[in-house]
Amino acid sequence: MPKRRTANRDGRPTNANAPVERGECTQPSRQRKLGIEVVDTVSIGACAMSFDRNLLPEPVAYFENQGLVLAGPRVAKWKTTACQFHDGSDSMRVNTASGYWQCMNCGVSGGDVLAYHMQLHGMEFIDAAKQLGAWIDDGKEPPRQTPAPLPPRAALGVLAFESTLAAVAAANVAHGVILSDVDLARLLVAVNRINRIAEVYQ
Repeated sequence: MPKRRTANRDGRPTNANAPVERGECTQPSRQRKLGIEVVDTVSIGACAMSFDRNLLPEPVAYFENQGLVLAGPRVAKWKTTACQFHDGSDSMRVNTASGYWQCMNCGVSGGDVLAYHMQLHGMEFIDAAKQLGAWIDDGKEPPRQTPAPLPPRAALGVLAFESTLAAVAAANVAHGVILSDVDLARLLVAVNRINRIAEVYQ
């Protein structure tokens, strides 16, 4: 049996008394840390599955492929980038070693690139793992897991931003301003985000 782990890859403590079984599987879970709800992937024991965390993309390459620019000293472990959840320009902090990420503005956060991929694209755990190349199909029917929604604080931040954008667009139209194709496309994004949050919390 493999050795028990006392800390996650980013240094956060885990349950040292919980044995780590071969073929363990993970699922999204949420925990509270300093009042902020954290999206993470944690072990739930042994089961027949094909998730391999070692196959997840390297954090820097992954975040850059998502269109983010990681700013900071070349040797720095923590980098600063934009928050794609509320369109913050430089409020996201990313740990380039573990993939841990957190927006210092809206509060949304997660433990690795898989949690980020699930949150950003609204995907289930297994679908996200497959898309990232960390799930090997063994022909067995996998359990379906639902991704954790945005924490309430983050959801309120997104709603506030998107509703303000929609209100500005409505005011411009009321004053005879013709919205450009870019403005219309952004307005549709705002509407979709608002509707999605409403569906999650209804």
